[in-house]
Amino acid sequence: MRIDVAEPAGRRLMVLALAIPALVTLPLPVMAEQVLAPPPADGQAPRFTPPPTPMLYTRRLQRELADGKLFVVTRSFAIRFEPVADGFRVTGEQVGVEVDAPPSLARFVQLERQRVEQGLFPLQLTATGQIVGLKEVNQAPQLDSAIAQVLTNIAEVVRPAADAAQLARFARAIHENALLLLTTLPPDLFAPEREEHKESRTLNLPDGGEGIVTASYRASRLSGSGLLQAAEREIVTEVDGHRKRTLESWTLTPLPAA
Repeated sequence: MRIDVAEPAGRRLMVLALAIPALVTLPLPVMAEQVLAPPPADGQAPRFTPPPTPMLYTRRLQRELADGKLFVVTRSFAIRFEPVADGFRVTGEQVGVEVDAPPSLARFVQLERQRVEQGLFPLQLTATGQIVGLKEVNQAPQLDSAIAQVLTNIAEVVRPAADAAQLARFARAIHENALLLLTTLPPDLFAPEREEHKESRTLNLPDGGEGIVTASYRASRLSGSGLLQAAEREIVTEVDGHRKRTLESWTLTPLPAA
């Protein structure tokens, strides 16, 4: 199949259509360079007193695909807060995964259901519950493989070669800009210091165009302990009038008895 894409908007839509299926199920790094600087806390930080009993930590990631359908992955972990000299150590293991996606992504759904997330824990917290030592985790070889597949698809279906090269540059730009926002844990995730925060950044595209990425964050905590109750982060990417939305949410509840 040969596709001639002449207009910039058409090129961008083609990249999104090709890239999303290959990138949608990547194991997103859970610790990366902090892109959104933490805003000032909402007043004085509450006392942080996590319970000694195990808790159920659940992360839900909902991504909007090119056709408007949704890809949703929910992972649950049994975690425990262990007091240490300078704060707390959070240990945990995956205890459940749910995946909901269109039938066309069945092979990606199977891979995601089989994958066990092992890169998140342990985490180190300060005495006030802030995550310390955030660092970028190794994304290879799965990330390299997925990007390579996207570029191969572009080379096979897009002509002329100059258009394919521009599409490849655009795919890399979208991926590098958007994933940085998506893959950063809020440092105050387990002990929310702010209830709401919103920030927008400009996407600089290889063809000279621009897009906008907006991140909105909301969180609630338990009175008394200061522990996370629920948090939600919405990422909206807008390019050439086309809008894509990703919703990431976290909850912390008592672990049900076995």
